[in-house]
Amino acid sequence: GAVGGITSSRCTNEETYLVQKLIRAAFGNNNVDTCARVCHSPTGYGLKQTLGESAGTQTFDSVMQAAELAAEARKRGLLLHECSTRYLGYRTTDAAARLVQGGGIGRPYRVRWIQVNNRGRPGIEYQPRSRWFLDKSVSGGGVALDWTVYDLATICSVLAPRALTVVSAWTRTPATGVELPPGTVFDVEHHIGAEISAELADGSTVSIAYERASCCHGAERAESEVAGEQGSVSWQWLPWPGDRMWLEHRYDVRGALVTERQEFATPAEVESHHRPLIAMDAVLAGRPAEPMTGERAASILAVVQAIYATAADRQARTVAIAANAAPLRRAAGAG
Repeated sequence: GAVGGITSSRCTNEETYLVQKLIRAAFGNNNVDTCARVCHSPTGYGLKQTLGESAGTQTFDSVMQAAELAAEARKRGLLLHECSTRYLGYRTTDAAARLVQGGGIGRPYRVRWIQVNNRGRPGIEYQPRSRWFLDKSVSGGGVALDWTVYDLATICSVLAPRALTVVSAWTRTPATGVELPPGTVFDVEHHIGAEISAELADGSTVSIAYERASCCHGAERAESEVAGEQGSVSWQWLPWPGDRMWLEHRYDVRGALVTERQEFATPAEVESHHRPLIAMDAVLAGRPAEPMTGERAASILAVVQAIYATAADRQARTVAIAANAAPLRRAAGAG
């Protein structure tokens, strides 16, 4: 029978090299690929066929109109949807939200959200043929536009804040020895950090230590933890690595720290890139779903803009976090 190999976009260049060497040298077969190409190939093909371009079709300036677009959509009875649903709704994140919002860790006061990768830059290590990721006039930005929207959407789903204040922020572009083709525009950031204050519905505040990197020279880290006065919860919020996702709830019993660990099978039936479309289809069909929609999506994006602006001028900015739009039972104009 035939054999082939496919590597993950999260693999290093060296790991990918070893896989292709194994397939070619040991198995005598040239069937080698990487999901960095496969995962977005249907999207790229569809955009190319319909719009003539497989990259982003709008400049970052249009992002500034997100709130207006959301308001107009609601006025017309339409549902504005974006892709942060990709990582929402996993059992670990839902369980963390129930603990935090249900008082399982007492009053929350601190979030540590640190997601740092050494080498995973779109347009370089990830999807290296898509150099437009590196051009801010096309992509809108670097790691903040690529990942911070997902991070903030998940944090908000757990804390349910009514406002986020970006107290301080910074952006950096670590230097590496990668040589890009002549003429390549490279003006985006790949390492960011922010101190954010979340205001909850009861008026209390939670301090958020936020850091995200697709390139750095330090140790890789993945921390997602909420600390409360009576306990804490940390969890795996992304469906990788491994085939099980975990959550740990820590609390005190008679002076001793107790850790309860839960594990859930990683959903294998739905690939994360497909989940936003499936959620939207469910909403339009009247099935239970909670996609990231309307003013909620616009307010999350406004926090990303606030991080960029605060990093530039060191002025704190507050953004009200809107609730998700109510699910619609049918698409506008549907019979």
